[in-house]
Amino acid sequence: MTKLAIHNAAKNAVKVFLTFGASGPVCSNPVGVGDFPILSHIPNSPLQGTFTLEAGATHQFDPKGRCFTGNVGFFILPQCPVAGADFHHGKEGTNIGEFTLNVSGGVN
Repeated sequence: MTKLAIHNAAKNAVKVFLTFGASGPVCSNPVGVGDFPILSHIPNSPLQGTFTLEAGATHQFDPKGRCFTGNVGFFILPQCPVAGADFHHGKEGTNIGEFTLNVSGGVN
């Protein structure tokens, strides 16, 4: 089964945000924030968690074969639109990646 690894190649620690997909036809029993002890819940947002990834470190998320869908972003909480579009106050860029691993149905 597929796992998700996040690596920080930067010289400084980075705040990582994970937003999990809700249960649906593609992922009938997806993993969530509570399945990964490294994550802290984002207040008032049950599908979002965060952690700090140290410089040069890699963290691997093992959903143990369950469906794992969502997105990962850095520096700021994923949001649309991004207020001011200044991405971390213009000091650093940010990026977001969407993923769906270990699909449980709905795909031909």
